[in-house]
Amino acid sequence: VRANPHITMIDALLNLLNMRQQSNESNDHYVERFKANVSTIDLIKGGHIFCSPELVKYEDIDNITDAETATEEQKLMAEILLQRSDETRYKKLLSDLKDGSNLGREEYHITVAGAFDL
Repeated sequence: VRANPHITMIDALLNLLNMRQQSNESNDHYVERFKANVSTIDLIKGGHIFCSPELVKYEDIDNITDAETATEEQKLMAEILLQRSDETRYKKLLSDLKDGSNLGREEYHITVAGAFDL
C-alpha cells in the first residue's frame, strides 16, 4: 500500500514549519535537523514550495534563471530557519527583524548557511 502523497506532503510541511530549536540545541545541530526536513520535502517532490514565481527578484520575467530561483528558495528557507530558532536566545534578533520587515526593510539573511551570521 502506498501512502497518500498529499498527506505525506502535508506531514512533511508541518514537520518543517512546526519544528523549533531547543533551548540547549546548538545552531549546527538545529541546521542539520532543518536541512533533513527540507530534504524530506524535496524527496516527496515538494521542493517547489520554497519558490513562488511572484516573489523572485528577476532580471527578465520571461526568463527567470535557475540562480534567481535558487536565491529565492534559500531566502525563504533562511527565514523559516530563523523564525523557528530558539526564542530565548534570539528574541531580540527576531523582534528586530520583524520590526524591520513591518517597516519595509529587507534584513533577513538570504541563505540558510548565513542565517546565524546576523
